[in-house]
Order: sequence, then C-alpha cells, then structure tokens
Amino acid sequence: MDDEKVDVLGDIMKDLSIYCITPSYTIKEALAQIEENKNRAVLVVDDLGRVSGLLSQGDIIRALASGANLFASVGQFSSPSFMYLKSRDLEKAYQLAKTRGMTIFPVLDDDFKLIDVLTLFDVFDYVEEKMRGGKDD
Repeated sequence: MDDEKVDVLGDIMKDLSIYCITPSYTIKEALAQIEENKNRAVLVVDDLGRVSGLLSQGDIIRALASGANLFASVGQFSSPSFMYLKSRDLEKAYQLAKTRGMTIFPVLDDDFKLIDVLTLFDVFDYVEEKMRGGKDD
C-alpha cells in the first residue's frame, strides 16, 4: 500500500481498514483487499475519510468483462449507491442479508464516516445466539 493510501485510511480504526480502499486502488489491489477481508466487497473511502461507494466482486467481474485490465483504478467501477446502517443493528443486517443477499454492512455516521462493519459472520453469530434463546440485540 502506498503512503497516500495509508494517510487516507489512517483515521479509520486498524481493524476496519481491511474493508476499505481509495478510488486510486487498482482492480488487482482491490481483489487483494477482498481476499483479505473475506466478504466479497470493499468500501471506497474518499480523501476526507467518507465512504463514497462500494466495490463488489461482481463489479470487478463486470469491469473486466467490459475490457478493463487489472491495473485500472477502481474509482470508475465502484457503486456510489449502496445500503448502509446507522447503528450496529444485527437484526436489520440479518434482514438485508436474507432479502438482498448482502454480505457486508457498513455502519456510517451522519458524515458518512465508517464507524463499524458488520459481516455475514456477525449475522451468523447473531442468528445462532437467537436460536439458542440468547438475548436479543
């Protein structure tokens, strides 16, 4: 990762940085980030630290199929329209996974800055806890 990317992502908590890229990342770098986070997508973060889009494996496949190469920047291929949560609402994440097939659930503040990321693994843990009769989140 080059210095610019480290500086841009520096405000984001270290454990959340595996879900984030900047628009200047290449498709190849984005794929490496997706492989690291194991959630089939990454969040695109602008130079002010705001989440400005989402890039999925499907977006990358469509870009490559249309002639892009692995070294093209992802800025033109990410989706600026994406679903997000305003709080760590595991029930809502479960419903979105079930009805929309989402695998990653960014939790954003009012300025679109990343607060947290819920994953399918979090949703599975939540469902298992509910099935055991545990407390409701």
